[in-house]
Amino acid sequence: MVRLCRRLLYCQASTSKALLPWPDKNIVLRAQVKNIEAHWKPKLQNLRKNTGPKKYILSMFPYPSGNLHIGHARVYTISDILARYFEMRGCQVIHPMGWDAFGLPAENAAIERKLDPKVWTYRNIETMREQLLQTGCRFDWDREIFTCDPAFYKWTQWIFVKLFEKGLLRRQLTEVNFDPVDNTVLAAEQIDPDGRSWRSGALAEKRLLEQWLVQTTKYAKALLDGLDHLEHWEQVADIQRNWIGKCDVYAFHLPLIDNKGNRMIQTLDLRISDPEQLSSCDFVVVKRSHSLAKTVPDASSDTDVLLNVSLLNVFTGQQLPIVASDKGEFGEFLNARLASVHTCETDKTLADQLRISPSSKKSLGRDQILSIAQEQGVGGYITSRKLLDWVVSRQRYWGTPIPIVHCGKCGVVPVPEDSLPVVLPHVDSVGGSTLKSATEWYNTSCPSCGSPAHRETDTLDTFFDSSWYYLRYLDPHNQQQLISKYAAQNMPVDVYVGGIEHAAVHIFFARFISHFLYDLGVTTTKEPFEFLLPQGIIRGQTFRVPSTGEYVKKEQVESKGSDYFDKKTGTQLEMVYEKMSKSRYNGVDPMDVLRNDGIDLMRLQLVENAAPKSARNWGDDDTRGLEKWFARIFYIVNVYIEKRQALGGNFKPASDAFEANFNESYNYFVRMVSGMLEIFHLHNTAVSRLQGLTNAMRKCADDDAMGRSKEYERCLHGLVIMLSPFAPHIAAELWAALRQAPAIQPNLWKKDQDVWMQDWPSIDPYASIDFAVLVNEVSIGRHRMPRQAVEQLTIESAMKIAESEAQGPADWLKRFRATGGHIKSFSLRHRPQFEAVLNLTVDMAEDDIQELVKKRSKKPTKKTV
Repeated sequence: MVRLCRRLLYCQASTSKALLPWPDKNIVLRAQVKNIEAHWKPKLQNLRKNTGPKKYILSMFPYPSGNLHIGHARVYTISDILARYFEMRGCQVIHPMGWDAFGLPAENAAIERKLDPKVWTYRNIETMREQLLQTGCRFDWDREIFTCDPAFYKWTQWIFVKLFEKGLLRRQLTEVNFDPVDNTVLAAEQIDPDGRSWRSGALAEKRLLEQWLVQTTKYAKALLDGLDHLEHWEQVADIQRNWIGKCDVYAFHLPLIDNKGNRMIQTLDLRISDPEQLSSCDFVVVKRSHSLAKTVPDASSDTDVLLNVSLLNVFTGQQLPIVASDKGEFGEFLNARLASVHTCETDKTLADQLRISPSSKKSLGRDQILSIAQEQGVGGYITSRKLLDWVVSRQRYWGTPIPIVHCGKCGVVPVPEDSLPVVLPHVDSVGGSTLKSATEWYNTSCPSCGSPAHRETDTLDTFFDSSWYYLRYLDPHNQQQLISKYAAQNMPVDVYVGGIEHAAVHIFFARFISHFLYDLGVTTTKEPFEFLLPQGIIRGQTFRVPSTGEYVKKEQVESKGSDYFDKKTGTQLEMVYEKMSKSRYNGVDPMDVLRNDGIDLMRLQLVENAAPKSARNWGDDDTRGLEKWFARIFYIVNVYIEKRQALGGNFKPASDAFEANFNESYNYFVRMVSGMLEIFHLHNTAVSRLQGLTNAMRKCADDDAMGRSKEYERCLHGLVIMLSPFAPHIAAELWAALRQAPAIQPNLWKKDQDVWMQDWPSIDPYASIDFAVLVNEVSIGRHRMPRQAVEQLTIESAMKIAESEAQGPADWLKRFRATGGHIKSFSLRHRPQFEAVLNLTVDMAEDDIQELVKKRSKKPTKKTV
């Protein structure tokens, strides 16, 4: 099936005949939808060979659980519609699919079923791939990747080794969240608000374990600053800023000394705003909640305690005592601070109480301290007040093996590049860190000295796999490089579609790895994603007993008007829409929807009622409105075919007024549908505009002028072409029907080719579009101008127009300059066929900008669609 799909994807498109006997006003969509899809589905795998600009449309790859859920169907439909749209715009579209195949769920499922997790995973992939093909979503399967494939994780390991070589990896004793049931470390986002594991439900424990940490904090400021240049991130940028935190402190990872004078594997993560403190401090204070304090029984009480470990101050050579106490000002600095008896009365009291002697001072400047820190690899860089380094090791089997060898002579040694990948061995039983049981694999020789050694038995966090997978899609068969320079030119991803729940952690790690690979020279772009399109959840109809909150299965519910009752007890029920789950009995299987409604109706249900970013309520009557809409389109097409076949080439043209009306409709609706898809990614609004065009045409469908109007004909053909990304099978049938009628202007389309080979409609050069002027993102005026004139604007000509519009921007600019203000910078952004936006940057608060606009008749507005 997959091989067939791949062959079809790249074959030449052919002209196909309609399935139904057009014209026929008795055609009913519901009766024919399955037949239409069966007829057109094999043909719709055809891809166009475009030569235009690239468009990389990426949806977050799924974990192969075994079945697609309705949320999967929504995200992949959203991306598929965009991919089909850009393909019709002549772009070279990249729309791949792969599998986030490693991870704990597969391992636990394998344990329960007594299967090899590899067998379980690949079996699920086969099932889910078949389901994806049934949805009608079209992916480039030649780019398919599997994170559990050695050909993929060779490069995951390569990235790990490069991080090690650049000093961005360290192994140390660190406090982690631990699942006592699944016996593994949990990331922060894998713990619910009640402190329970996302999978087992067990209360997560705090444990001190030796872990591999990636020093993401070294890139924190660059990642925070980079958000300022990501124009289309909006909500996600705010989530990222909150995740990273304010970057105005210096990070130091200083050695700890135990009570026997030995250097410990653990280091102390200090965040301080003034590095000079390190040359004059007397001791260190950690909060009682700090992991160091938990090693001392009395440290959790109200008593201030001197710990049995000390800090090695590498800048003065002294060992500093460490006190567990909540006294003093910690701010957001990770529960640890430097103390000085000379500058803080609280610290002097602590020192006196615990008999801590003042340390000798050393005169060191900031630059000296930072230089020493960087030379010794103990930090000395600006970072976040709160961001922690990334714990990437997991005590599980089913994951990417960490490419490290432990040698008694050489210590920790990375596996050489020419020995990658370190292949995950087969083991007889899995669960926990079982790699040590693979003795032939575990026991090895040191790559450096050749002595007997052993391999690392932890595996990598699956977030490590997904932090770079978007690059591998572009060069999936390259065995010599992670990605070639040529393939890397297809970065960044133009539109990235996925759940908002990934906007903090996954996006942060992906951005970090992208910045790192850019610094290595692997890629040419720092930021991996141009536009993020986070989609909301789908909520299902949920029935429950109001008095107890007990959930009732849907098959036990009967409706009477707008009320719902339990069939068994007669109890009136409350109906709400909630997040789908098995316990609420409100799940929706997309395969059931496909069997009932077909591909195109399901696609439209997924996108028509809510913006991609919004939650979507799923009910039982969602197709009625869609079926009525298609009935109107079918009627219009039938009438058009009848009239054109009857008139042929011998007819009197429609009136100028009739033509002008539909010329205006054509330009308005083409502009709006295109803008909603390409610029704003509001699929629901695009569908609404298509329905608006349909309604405008249906009003005149019985008018005799319809069959004699060039503009009406152009609207109808444009409608069917623009319908194609949303309902590809139905649009293909409608287009084949239109080809049966002699067109008034046949040269406007490729009438000898199928609908997916048509070019997306363009508005006329003289059609009006917007020229907008913004000041610090506040609109101070819009001006309607012919498209051709707007698209030819330069910064100079745009500024000239802005200053000449007496009732718009010019009035604001005059008032602004009267206050002594001046424009710091300006830029012009063209959105072809939609608008041009002149952006002015000034030193003025938003409220003051608005105050100036209030002096005119119109108040300011934020940028709007």
